[in-house]
Amino acid sequence: MPGNIKERLTSPYLMFLTTVYLAQTGTTGEAATKALHLTLAYQFPPSHFSRLESLVDIVDPRAPAAWEVRLYSRDTRIVGNEVHKVLYSHVPREPDELELLIGDFVYVNGDGLGTSPDGWVEGTSWLTGSTGYLPINYIERTAESDAWTLHKAIPVIGNSGLEGLETATFPRRPPISLSLLNLLENSEGSRRSTEVLSESSSMDRLHSRQASLEANQSPLLPKYEALDALYAKVKKPKKDAPLYKFPIEGPRKIIVARHGERVDFTFGDWIRFCFDETGVYTRRDLNMPEKLPCRVGAPHSFYKDCPLTNIGLLQATLVGQALKNSSTEVHHVFCSPSLRCVQTCTNILKGLGIAERMPINIEPGLFEWLAWYQDGLPVWMTLDELIEAGFNINRNYDPLIRKEEVKDTHESCEQYYGRNAYVTQSIINTTQAQGGTILLVGHAATLDTCTRQLVGGAPRSAHEMTSIIKKVPYCSFSIVGQETSGAWSLLEPPFPPVTHSANMRYDWKVLVP
Repeated sequence: MPGNIKERLTSPYLMFLTTVYLAQTGTTGEAATKALHLTLAYQFPPSHFSRLESLVDIVDPRAPAAWEVRLYSRDTRIVGNEVHKVLYSHVPREPDELELLIGDFVYVNGDGLGTSPDGWVEGTSWLTGSTGYLPINYIERTAESDAWTLHKAIPVIGNSGLEGLETATFPRRPPISLSLLNLLENSEGSRRSTEVLSESSSMDRLHSRQASLEANQSPLLPKYEALDALYAKVKKPKKDAPLYKFPIEGPRKIIVARHGERVDFTFGDWIRFCFDETGVYTRRDLNMPEKLPCRVGAPHSFYKDCPLTNIGLLQATLVGQALKNSSTEVHHVFCSPSLRCVQTCTNILKGLGIAERMPINIEPGLFEWLAWYQDGLPVWMTLDELIEAGFNINRNYDPLIRKEEVKDTHESCEQYYGRNAYVTQSIINTTQAQGGTILLVGHAATLDTCTRQLVGGAPRSAHEMTSIIKKVPYCSFSIVGQETSGAWSLLEPPFPPVTHSANMRYDWKVLVP
């Protein structure tokens, strides 16, 4: 925040409050003048600073106000770690797992999150102090200050402005955890005995502290806690329960799908047809997208990374609905970075009814054969652009092959098979502990390159591969399953393919006499 605003808001008013509080409570210490935290300007973008300053100008700092001094402590376990809030409760099945309670926080190492091979990471509970392994998708990063402990919250009782602070009184109240109310509200049914810092369970200790608070609080406390509870509900809304309960029992399967109908193969030079000289897009056919996502380099960046047609979106939705109707669940999702693949993947998940709760892992290693791009590779949309466009993308996924590594346009067909085989086997390994079915969304050749070596076959020649992909239409899919012996084999799909006829472009002028 601008220094002049900070100075006018913090000096001398907040400093004076701190001095009065220390004097009346008998506490020793001094204010951290170099790290004053003001909620007014917390995380405001720079573009709002001028407006904030104009708001400050109309505030009369000497007008009657209800001031409050809060005393927090910062857990030393935060040092070197990230603070994550618990989204879903977790009951350990193994002795090295960590119990998770909704509303609790865990301290985890950021590097460990990015390099986890199996979707689990070691963390320490803010509430219990216990350490153990936990599923990464059960937590979400939050501000460090959310895990601070509130020891004192002292309302300044007085009916005047700065002049009344010298005679203001500070009623005492017992310490309260910053997230205590949220924990009590959301953790019903999550209790179980466990080894924690004391013999009683974490929830029993919390209920005991709450009872003590209710017996000793000052007359002003109920109103204050009501506001705090309301704030907790707004800041930390309840989340849906986990989509699946891992580990998933039963044999593992991999579903590999090709993307749906693409705009450029349907309409040819559609960019020159649909964009004017200023780059404004106009829909020229009902099978074209009504609007396009914003991206850097548009419209030229769509040349090698085009969207789906509306028929393509429908094809993908039909596949998802067929998966759902056949009682086929999808537990892990990985997708080529091509826009047409991301759209296909999203609509398959919509058909399954899980698009909002199943983030897509963007894996550049699933992109098609690089030798087809001798004149330059596409510039894919960034994760931020995809998320801004409304796609549910997993920001925390660390690709097996980064997009910067997908650049060798002299890649041989054997190397292409090897790349996709490596990605497939690595995904199997990293999801082994959780089990379940994997969905891979890619290109026509992906159906063969991601399964060929898995079922014991050798990489095909370029001629063989191109002959096969001519028989793989839009939204085709292959399924492989793991046998009890550990071997993989191709399976007959539990639902039929998507087939439709070509539909020529209509010109109304044919009716003109």
